[in-house]
Amino acid sequence: MFASIYGLEIAHGIKEMLVNHGFTLDALLKTPPAELALILGIDLYVARLIYEAAKHHLEIKKSSIL
Repeated sequence: MFASIYGLEIAHGIKEMLVNHGFTLDALLKTPPAELALILGIDLYVARLIYEAAKHHLEIKKSSIL
């Protein structure tokens, strides 16, 4: 599942940070942006961008399966 994190349209360094903290795409989608910001020590705005990128990635993945 780690490969899915690398499919997100975010900076490579952020992808590495997510993987190093043990996030999978599924776990990322279940983590509210405020909690993500606290876990990663980042700004809430950036956490929201990450969360939205994960949602967008999932939507694209679902539409390609259909």
